[in-house]
Amino acid sequence: MSKRTADDIDSTSALKSGLAVLFKDGQYSDLIIHCGDDRHKVHKGAVCAQSSFFDTARNGDFDEARSGLVTLHADDPAVVSAMLSHMYTFDYEVKLTDNDTTETETHRLLFHANVYAMGEKGAHSVKDAARKKFREAVQSQWSEAIFPDAVKLVYETTPQNDRGLRNVVTKLAAGHARELLTADNDRFRTMMGQVADFGRDLSMELAFLPQVGKDYPAYECPMCERVFTLKDQSNVGKFHCPECNRLRWVNQWEKYRYIFE
Repeated sequence: MSKRTADDIDSTSALKSGLAVLFKDGQYSDLIIHCGDDRHKVHKGAVCAQSSFFDTARNGDFDEARSGLVTLHADDPAVVSAMLSHMYTFDYEVKLTDNDTTETETHRLLFHANVYAMGEKGAHSVKDAARKKFREAVQSQWSEAIFPDAVKLVYETTPQNDRGLRNVVTKLAAGHARELLTADNDRFRTMMGQVADFGRDLSMELAFLPQVGKDYPAYECPMCERVFTLKDQSNVGKFHCPECNRLRWVNQWEKYRYIFE
């Protein structure tokens, strides 16, 4: 694979800048997305190409296809704006939602979870960005009162087969289970009673913990994020992840050694 040249980098920067300008001023727009009081003048080539939801709405046998207007009645305008911003600029900023009046670390965490859920409209790159931002934010907030609310939101806004944020909160909770499951942590225990799927996922994750970091090395699969141990590596040249069956050589797995904090 050839290396990127300075001209390639300049061209990429120019393309990103041009897309950002189009998103800001709406010039050459051929589609309007309406949410709350916001009307976003967007471009089918940018939005529909990234989102199966908008592609279907614009090209299917719907009123939206005939009018060139897509109205999102049930979504938060700030979250929709963040999703569209990422489609054009490859990033998004945290904004105040309908339920918030000030921006806090708590607000930022829940905002990222909501942007991730918005990615269910087909914008997979948005989900990837939101997952990264959520994962970074939640690492310092697992012991805060907001953590049970974040877990509940993640499970309420994602389908069962979407493990993106579910794996993040489950693994984090498993690593700090002793602190989170103390008798005086009523919020966390109450949340577990309300979100049965999380309780099941946490139980499965905890099943791997007794020997992790003690007698045997632990690994985190880069594909499915399952943490697992290998008791005997003496006669093993390569081995599979027990969750997704991904096969790697032992020296390749060493890059994914996992250490609980």
